[in-house]
Amino acid sequence: LEFPKSDSSSRFSLESLTILKKKTKAILNNYQQDPITYLESVLDHVDKTHERIKSNRESLYKTDGKLFLSQFFKELYETGIEASFELHRITGDTKYSWKAFSYAQLSKSNLFLEQEKDYKEFASSAIPYSLKEVYYNASAKLENLKSSLYKALDNSLTGDSVLRLSDQILRLEERVTSLKDSISLTYSLERTVESGLDVINSLKQDEVLLEYFYGDRSIYAFGINPEDQIVFMKTNNDVELRSSLEGFLKIVSSPPNYEEFEVDQRAFKEHAFTIYSRLIEPALKQTGKGVTSLVVVPDEFLTRIPFEALITRQANDQSYKDFDYLIKTYNIRYMISSNTQKNSSSPINKDYRILGFGFSDNANQMEDARGGLSSLPGTEREIQFLNASFDGDYYLGTEGTKQQFLSKAKNYDILHLAIHGKADSANRFLSRLIFNGSDSILNPNQLYLANIQAQLTVLSACESGKGQIESGEGTFSIARGFAIVGVPNIVMSLWEVDDRTTSTQMVSFYENFLNERLDLNSSLRKVKLDYIEKGDSYQSHPYYWASFVHLGQNTGFETGSPINSVLIGVILLALVIMVLIGLALHKKRKEIQN
Repeated sequence: LEFPKSDSSSRFSLESLTILKKKTKAILNNYQQDPITYLESVLDHVDKTHERIKSNRESLYKTDGKLFLSQFFKELYETGIEASFELHRITGDTKYSWKAFSYAQLSKSNLFLEQEKDYKEFASSAIPYSLKEVYYNASAKLENLKSSLYKALDNSLTGDSVLRLSDQILRLEERVTSLKDSISLTYSLERTVESGLDVINSLKQDEVLLEYFYGDRSIYAFGINPEDQIVFMKTNNDVELRSSLEGFLKIVSSPPNYEEFEVDQRAFKEHAFTIYSRLIEPALKQTGKGVTSLVVVPDEFLTRIPFEALITRQANDQSYKDFDYLIKTYNIRYMISSNTQKNSSSPINKDYRILGFGFSDNANQMEDARGGLSSLPGTEREIQFLNASFDGDYYLGTEGTKQQFLSKAKNYDILHLAIHGKADSANRFLSRLIFNGSDSILNPNQLYLANIQAQLTVLSACESGKGQIESGEGTFSIARGFAIVGVPNIVMSLWEVDDRTTSTQMVSFYENFLNERLDLNSSLRKVKLDYIEKGDSYQSHPYYWASFVHLGQNTGFETGSPINSVLIGVILLALVIMVLIGLALHKKRKEIQN
């Protein structure tokens, strides 16, 4: 049961780490022989194997790739979570719940966190723009080559073409690594401090964190409130639950079918309540007193699920219009990972600036795989409304190009992109935004050089939160790219949305956020509640209102200008001084008179 001894010079290969992973699983499978001893040994093996991975991370990245390691070692953390669950069940000690939670954090989004950390270090350093451009362009070219390789393999191409691509990728990987090492040696990078508790420590009194681990055998859920009360629960990843998740997503992400309407509504009610009762209700019962907001960190397939559309009870006489949706009780926002430092999210300045782009059909627009891109008449209404109502710069037609966006984005507080979005669920490199013009495709990696400072990006585009789901990483979406470059608040869509409905909802969202000055999360929630309230049973179908979700932190507007506050303070101080001087003079006069 002991972990193998090694000296400080020992290097662990992927093969030796694989053996440790299998040994750890074998100890867990035999824990009934001596439960406490065996389960504690499992935790010891997981911790020490993790340390080996961490200490040899760079060499493993070079030989096996970051994404591969995230996928490969998720099973190790699942073993640790399972052992922690059994120890908590046997002993009742919450330290095992926190241990399991730490494993859930470690298992999730390591590539995202690495990219986010690299970007922060590069952005905060004195590296010349030209050198950043060389590095990021080489990285983008590397991703494009990998995309081409995956396409070739998907099309069953073999031989010279695959070998050439593989050789090019290896050479370019060496160049990117060499560039990064050279930059790190030459320039002082502002190192970020890793912390897994920033998100928990920033929870407000009315918030609960719900974090999930989507395993092969079980789904684990953690509920944590600001008092550090933790709920740790487990449900089997069985046929019933998987069927409910898949059936629920299929119904909410498709326009309602008149012929199948009643059948789908009954199926939706069953699926939505099953998911709620198995994944959410037990945690909220123990941590949810006085809670009005949920912060959800989903995993794998759960990243596709709009929790807002789950229902909290079943009733025979209910329809889409009057279901007890979770959004009727809670504000809900999402995070990619809780194992990250909190991004710098400031209140929106009262003198905010908006940059808006709208897609319009034109002659030189490039075609997509389906033969063409449809016009989006609703986006013109969005941009025209914003232009008429709020200060900013707005671009439609030939002016709304990718290069225009990349050159101007750094100067604005709010970015609004009412353009085409295309997710690729089979190739993580091909999710993209589509602007006007001939050079119209924006891949997420092209955001690195835009130096975006915005507090909010609204991706009023189809499928901006959808993409390839990878074990250990979640969804490779367009929105993920904006999160990597530090945008703390993103509004994104989980499926292809109706253009006219989207336009109406975006207008309502900005009315709530910019005119009524509700906070961001409440503004989006009010849009959904109002849409359900005003619609009939058909129009209240979640397809129309549940696609857009809030990723990141919450934000609102400054309550007052810092300059005004200083001026007011100075004036008050001056008044106090004047009063004191007046009292002193009055006292002196009285003394003279006497």
